[in-house]
Amino acid sequence: MAERFDFDSIYEDETWCAVYENAEGYQQKFYELVRDECEKSNFPNLEVTINEYVTGGLVFNRESTKMLKIKARNSAFKKYEIYYRAQLFGNFILYTRMECMERSVFESLSSKTGLELKALLKKKCKNMAQYEEFVAIDELADILFYKAIMKLDPEFKERKMLKTK
Repeated sequence: MAERFDFDSIYEDETWCAVYENAEGYQQKFYELVRDECEKSNFPNLEVTINEYVTGGLVFNRESTKMLKIKARNSAFKKYEIYYRAQLFGNFILYTRMECMERSVFESLSSKTGLELKALLKKKCKNMAQYEEFVAIDELADILFYKAIMKLDPEFKERKMLKTK
């Protein structure tokens, strides 16, 4: 059974679009590149999985989608999750990275958002090493996203420069 994805747990996201002559297979390539780069990083205590997730309503607007998830294990940041998704629209692909804070039932009922949970989690850091672990996982998530995109979009550098102007 597919896990449910909680949109309110997102505290940061980023997207990149690319158009291909034939986009078949690029979704799987994206997941493989992110997974492989994460494994190459040899970052301790990270679990990488590719699963189906249910998004949308319980009955209406329900969708099942494949995503890659990176989650910290044996860490003060067990609630921190990073999701990667590649959505195909013809020969156009939208690549997405979503950084999330898993919400408990209580946090969901109290309507706490991922951004609020991120702030609470950072306050729980007891020392500099814990804070730096959080920052390192956050930065690794960005690096993995861009490494995959650079390999998948031959126009990445030019388009990235145009976006910064």
